[in-house]
Amino acid sequence: MLRDEWVFTYKIETIAEATTSNLQFHQERFKWWKDKKEQVMAKIREDGLEIDETIVMDIFHLKAETGSVVLK
Repeated sequence: MLRDEWVFTYKIETIAEATTSNLQFHQERFKWWKDKKEQVMAKIREDGLEIDETIVMDIFHLKAETGSVVLK
């Protein structure tokens, strides 16, 4: 049987539960990573460094020529 011929039957409640669980998992991971980034950035600033995060956005646009680290 070819993959495009597969047929599955699920109750909508099962799909809704799985979707809700998946969304919650990803939201929790996002919050964890966001909090971790804030902790790291606070430590960096505490150590006297200034970070310009624009280079991250430039990488997505294939322009990694900007961004800076400033020592104070």
